[in-house]
Amino acid sequence: MVGQLFLIVGNSGSGKDTILSMIKKYWPKNKPKIIIPRRYITRKKHPSENFHAISRQRFQRMKSQGKFSLTWESYGNYYGVSSKLNKWLEKGYWVLVNVSRSIIPSCKEQYSGCKVIYIHVPFKILENRIQKRGREKQNEQAYFERLKRAQENYILEKADITIDNSDNIEKAVEQVINFLYQY
Repeated sequence: MVGQLFLIVGNSGSGKDTILSMIKKYWPKNKPKIIIPRRYITRKKHPSENFHAISRQRFQRMKSQGKFSLTWESYGNYYGVSSKLNKWLEKGYWVLVNVSRSIIPSCKEQYSGCKVIYIHVPFKILENRIQKRGREKQNEQAYFERLKRAQENYILEKADITIDNSDNIEKAVEQVINFLYQY
């Protein structure tokens, strides 16, 4: 049995991690098992995200040892997804991964049939969310980089579906789940 890979993309502050955690909470038992892997990121932990915080040196070592299926760099940090991804797909699981839009082409090449779910939020709402979560308070440059990228990457034409997460998180989660049910 072969599983299904779903790439969750969206600008900082679009609610990707919140949507993923709610999907896991509400996912019915009679559907294929879903896996939402914790990413490895080379930055300090923050309560707004659930990830493995590791050093750049450890990241590079793990990458050279083949411990990641997916890797990318964004905002000066390295991101990785465990090589267990391949085993989960072989077992028939559905894997939902929060990734950067920059790796969509290589993912589609590596995992034919993977689907892209774009979480869209209007710019003003993104700006407010990024300010509220406070992750960038220590680094004003990172804050402005995220806002700049959000303006530049407002639309994702490569997405299989675009989900509006401007105001009703439950509705956004329902739309993602309904999309997943198609597979």
